[in-house]
Amino acid sequence: VGIVLPNFNDPYYVQIFQGIQNAFLNSSYFVNVAFSDDVPELEQKNVKSLLGKQICGLILVSCQPDAWKYYYNNFTAKGKPLVMIDRQINALDANFVSLNNYAVVRDIAAKLLADGRRDLVLFSGPQEFTCENDCIRGFSDAFAGANLELPPSALVQTSITKESAFSKTIRLLKSRHPQVIIASSSLIATGVIEGLHLLGKTVEEIPVITLGEEHWNKFTHSFASYSTSRPAIRVGDTAASLLLEQLVSPLRDTERVVLKDITSRFGGFTTGLLSRHAPSLALQTRHPLRILMLDNPVVHTFQGLVKSFEAEMGIPVDIHLLPHHSISREIQTASQNYDVLMFDLPWVANLASRNLLLDITGRLAQMDTSMFFQDALQQYVGFRGNYYGVPFLYAPQMLYYRKDLFD
Repeated sequence: VGIVLPNFNDPYYVQIFQGIQNAFLNSSYFVNVAFSDDVPELEQKNVKSLLGKQICGLILVSCQPDAWKYYYNNFTAKGKPLVMIDRQINALDANFVSLNNYAVVRDIAAKLLADGRRDLVLFSGPQEFTCENDCIRGFSDAFAGANLELPPSALVQTSITKESAFSKTIRLLKSRHPQVIIASSSLIATGVIEGLHLLGKTVEEIPVITLGEEHWNKFTHSFASYSTSRPAIRVGDTAASLLLEQLVSPLRDTERVVLKDITSRFGGFTTGLLSRHAPSLALQTRHPLRILMLDNPVVHTFQGLVKSFEAEMGIPVDIHLLPHHSISREIQTASQNYDVLMFDLPWVANLASRNLLLDITGRLAQMDTSMFFQDALQQYVGFRGNYYGVPFLYAPQMLYYRKDLFD
């Protein structure tokens, strides 16, 4: 039997394959698996190759919703059973197995709207795919049910890859910062979260909710703010069972099976999601750590670590950014307004001699200084035998050009 899946990068399809493989394990059939990468030409090539191997049936997640004639001629008309997963081929009578994505996305969006979250964004795959269209319809109907107009900008369609979701996230955040992002798959969610991190944002600031997969350990598996638990293995097992039944009884009527996403155990998730991101009482009452830093892309990425630091240490952080030409003047005129200063290395002698920097020699003795290359502290932050800073950015790109200098 043949199996054609979009990819093996998405854990959803990995689990679907596991379910298919388990169903055929003790049968007289063996499986041939191929991947389309959601490229129609590659899907056709794979199916043609499988037909050349005399497969007796096919399980398919198609990226060709209008290719009914091809599949009718090669499968339906020849009595060769076909089972589609998630994405229907228009006007084709074949077995179909999917999940209730419509209801899940509708319920998630409805809960968020009911809790006062109005600025929501849905990241989904192409609308012509049945499962993705279900997500879009569920999202739209949640707005309609709340008597709210759905802004066109609330729907972001990507090819179902993390790279596409990543670039769409970068583009989105240039113009707005939504309150919550919903993703139709964990692969899309991964790209969204990587885009957030690149721009110095975290899932604490902009929660990401995704349709996910079952996993034995909910704590280590969930990288998003909230993940549903789709029974993907059961989807694969159901598809394989339908194919086996039609192989035994070719005249058996085709079936449409819609399985439920397991979300009931996460009842009331929205309330927890909202309260997670409110500042704790400890953060509200403690004196903030005031930091002056250079306004550049590396620092913007560094800012993404702040929420983790605040959560671990219980200390709020207030970062003030300035361009390079202004930061020296700010240090000299207002150094007492900050607890931590970021300064250019050539300034260390001048700033230390004027008592604008704290001698942290003793503090460094408590650190693991092996993280710095040999003599870095003395060369970069040393002054008269003591240390007045920690090397943060010290031109590591030089390694690419003048390795001999470091040798």
